[in-house]
Amino acid sequence: MNLRESLEKKVESQIDVWNRKIEELEAKAQRKKAEAKNEQLDAEVREDAAKTIKELRSKVNNAKEKLDDIKESGESELKKMKSDIESWLH
Repeated sequence: MNLRESLEKKVESQIDVWNRKIEELEAKAQRKKAEAKNEQLDAEVREDAAKTIKELRSKVNNAKEKLDDIKESGESELKKMKSDIESWLH
């Protein structure tokens, strides 16, 4: 596997992780909403979930942009990007 494929795979894998987390948070918010005893708790649950989901979606969008950069970069640019991408993913 060459450097481009390796970086693409890492970023795509992270996108999948974040997308699964978004799905889990949305499901959790729905469960909490069903369990909520009052409107205040329901609003707090929805607000917390919405904030986290928004942050994760932003990360997914940034990752997709980085993935496009990887796909368009030459080998020398990829070598420069490698450590930045790997530290960004962790």
